Amino acid sequence: MHGRGEPIFRDDPRWPALITHFADVDGPGARAIVLVHATMVSDSCGFAVPFMDYREERTQHAEHVGRKSEDEFAAYCAKKPHNGTSIDGLPALPLPLPGRTT
Repeated sequence: MHGRGEPIFRDDPRWPALITHFADVDGPGARAIVLVHATMVSDSCGFAVPFMDYREERTQHAEHVGRKSEDEFAAYCAKKPHNGTSIDGLPALPLPLPGRTT
């Protein structure tokens, strides 16, 4: 997929509608949603792509972060290393992160 990514943070008015798509996956730990404005989708024939069966979503991160208060979650995020740019030199998500919504 080729396009332009737009970060949506927890204080964005679009957040409540968008996070509903991810609430069962990792809603409590979500820091941002990247909305991709696609300009081109590339695909391949798939002859060399292995079969991979989906089993289920992993819930450990959401459960771990979901048990934290807002202050504990902010401290958890503050301990994580911050990469200012991506591998290809694009700007990273800014810090500090907006507070969570419940």
